Amino acid sequence: MGVARLVPTAKYFPLRIHCIGLLLRLSSATGIYVPVLPLAIEILESPEFLGRRPVKSTLKPLPLDAHLKAPKEYEHTRVYLESVLESVFGILADTVAAQSVRIAFPEWVVPATLQLRRWRKRVGKSWTRFSKQLQGLLEKIDQSARLVQQNRTKLDFSPSNLTAANQFMSTTEPNSTPVGTYAASLRKVRAQQRALLLEAEAAE
Repeated sequence: MGVARLVPTAKYFPLRIHCIGLLLRLSSATGIYVPVLPLAIEILESPEFLGRRPVKSTLKPLPLDAHLKAPKEYEHTRVYLESVLESVFGILADTVAAQSVRIAFPEWVVPATLQLRRWRKRVGKSWTRFSKQLQGLLEKIDQSARLVQQNRTKLDFSPSNLTAANQFMSTTEPNSTPVGTYAASLRKVRAQQRALLLEAEAAE
C-alpha cells in the first residue's frame, strides 16, 4: 500500500492501479481483507477530476496494464483519464463484490457509497458515461446490501459468535450477488477492450 501512494500524481495512476490489483489478488488468494477502496477513491478525488479540465486529444486509448506511468503526451488528456476511470470503476466493483457476502457488508459499504454519490453529484455532468456506470454500480450495491440484510433476519446467533458469523452466506459465491454479477460484466468488457488495444498496438 505504501508503494501505491509513493508518487501521488496523475502521471503514476497506472502504478497505483497495478498495486491495487495485486493487493486484490493477494486478498482473494489468502482470504485476508485488504482495505484497498480508499486507494481507488483517492484517484477519483484527485484534482484531475475535481478541478482541472481535461485536455482534448486524438490519441488512442492507453492500455494501463502495459504502463507504470502515463507517457508525457497522455498527461492531463481526456483519453488518459477515461482509461483511468474504466480501471478504477472495475476495481471498485471487484472490491465491493468480494465483500458482498460478508455479514457486515451493509454497514461496511456505507462510507464508500457516500463518497461515490458525492463524486457523481459533483463531476457527473463532466463524465456522463461514467456517471451512468457509477449509478449502475451503486444500484447493485444497494441490492446486494438488501440481500445480506434479508439473510441476517434468519440468523439465530449473537454477534459475539465469530465462528458462525464467518460462516454467514458461506454457500453463496460473491460473483452470484447483484454487485458480483455486475463486476463480472465489467471484467468481461475490460478484457475485450484490452485485447483490441493490444491488437492495435501490435499492428503498428
